[in-house]
Formats: sequence, C-alpha cells, structure tokens
Amino acid sequence: MKKDTKLFKMLAFSFVLVLFFASCHNLSSSFAGRGYRQGALSITSWNIQTFFDTQTSGREYSDFIGTKLWNEEVYVKRLERLCQTMEALSSDLFIFQEIENEAVLVDIVNYLKTQGNPALAYSHAVFIPSRDNVLGCAILSRYPIISCTTHQIDYRFEGKKQPDTRPLMEVLVQAHFSKPLRVYTSHWKSKSGGAEQSEFWRDAQEALIARRIRETGDQLYVFAADCNRDLSEFAQDGQYIVLDTEGQRLKTQSPYLFDAFADEDGTYFFQKEWNKIDHFFIGEALHILSFCIERKGLHVDKDGIPYRFSIWNGQGYSDHLPISCVVSEKMNKND
Repeated sequence: MKKDTKLFKMLAFSFVLVLFFASCHNLSSSFAGRGYRQGALSITSWNIQTFFDTQTSGREYSDFIGTKLWNEEVYVKRLERLCQTMEALSSDLFIFQEIENEAVLVDIVNYLKTQGNPALAYSHAVFIPSRDNVLGCAILSRYPIISCTTHQIDYRFEGKKQPDTRPLMEVLVQAHFSKPLRVYTSHWKSKSGGAEQSEFWRDAQEALIARRIRETGDQLYVFAADCNRDLSEFAQDGQYIVLDTEGQRLKTQSPYLFDAFADEDGTYFFQKEWNKIDHFFIGEALHILSFCIERKGLHVDKDGIPYRFSIWNGQGYSDHLPISCVVSEKMNKND
C-alpha cells in the first residue's frame, strides 16, 4: 500500500517564537566541531520515547491521560531538553520515532534557538502517523524534502489480527549529491506480547524495506529506524546486513559491522544488557565517513545509560540513545 503524503514547511513566525523561548546549554557531542569534507551529510536518528503533546485525543498511552503529572509546563521543559541535545548534535537531518503528531514537530522547531540562523535552520519537515494514529515518525531537514510516500504492510487472514504498525516513510532530500538522497524511516513492531509471537510482523517490515530498495534500484539511500531487532538477529555478511524478502536476499551496509565502529555498545539498555536495535542501513553508493552512538551529554546518566523520560517526575529524555552518521556520495564504483 502506497500513498503520497503532504509535506509542510515551518512558517516564519516559528523563528520569532524560537528567539523568545529557547535556551541552550553547552553540551559536548561525539560529532562536535564537525569538519567533514564538502559534500558530506550528517544524520541523527532517535526514538524519543512517547513524545505526546498536552492535547488529549484519547489515543495516548494510559499514563498520559487524566493525570496532573502531564501538563504544559512539563511538556515545555521536555521540549527544551530535546532541543538542547539537537543543538549540540547539529545534524543536517533528524529522524524521530515515537512522536505524536505534526504539532509536536512544529513545537520542536519553535524551541530550537538555531532556527534564527538560516544556515542551521530546519525549514523542511514531514510527519507520518502509525496506522491507528498513536505515535509516528518524523524527519526534520535543513535541505529541501521534494517528495514523500508511505508504504504499509497489510495482512488480512483468519486467525491473525494485524497490530498497529508504523508505515515505511520514504522521502527524497535534495542535498548536495548528484541526485536526491532517498531517506527511509520506520519503527518496527516491538516484542511486547512475546518475541516469537511478534516476529512475523518484524519479518514483514524487513521484507517491505528490502522490496522497496529492490524496486527503486537506487543505492543512494539511508534507512534509519528503531527495528526492535538486535544486530545479532539479522543475517550478516561481512560489513553487510542481509535482508530477506520473498526468498530473495538483499545486502545493505551496516555501520555496526565496520571495524572502525565495532566498539559501539548499544542504543537500548534492557534487563542489564545493551541491545543494538536502532539501525542505519546504507546504500552502496554512499561512503560512511563516521558513525557513533551518541552517549555524551545530559541525555545519559553517569554510567552512559539512557536517561529515560519519566512522567512521574517529569524528568529525563528517552529510553533510547541517538545514533548519528556522516555520509558522502561515492564518485565512482571503485571508491
């Protein structure tokens, strides 16, 4: 299932609000003082953990409904913390999972102090909800987003009801490459209800991205997502993850499998173990100049574990760590 999606740009009044509201702390970053060669593009992907606004739709998680703990003041402070981290990372593209709606995306932009600088402003954005309009995915870009389509798995058969699933978002970004960069994002089915029982849906979402990459024939792409699947659960071949669709195998670059980045621990800490469930899959037409799990800043505790958001005290950021990469286009097949 595929449909065109309306893009929206941030309006000029957002910049005025930014200058009035935003504040910025001097955070350190694994990519601080970026000095990458001309033509490089920096991307950060982050599951920002149940980022609801304060308008009750009835589709929020139960913790956020009918409680005085979740209010405008707590929401604004959470926005400010997120924006401080974004300003420190200063990536060209931010890709978010678990954001409620496009209004939250506009609020994020309004609280970014850097919006007052045209060279750093995020003037292009797109948001796609889940099938049941609970939490979706979003992209903020300094470069024009020239198109967006979505692709959804759709299984209808007796004895298996499809859960709420986020679609595969596909956008074309007009960066400084020889042609638009194809950027995909999604958020695969969690293991709630049992890892084995839910594996069917993750397999279907894996097949969907693999099929779309094969259909386009375009190797100038980046897929960034919370796959709810550890690196060890994917088939691998050297520096490649091997995706499976309808019995066909498709190889895609994974920064985790490069020797230079092999010491990265994980993005999600569960039952005292690190899991690498947040991923970049990167097309063969791109160099991976740099990759890291962002574990410097106020979004981690003293042990480097994600400082998860808690509605009970209004503190924290997310239960996931952001991942960042810098890519450039290969000039020829031998690069």
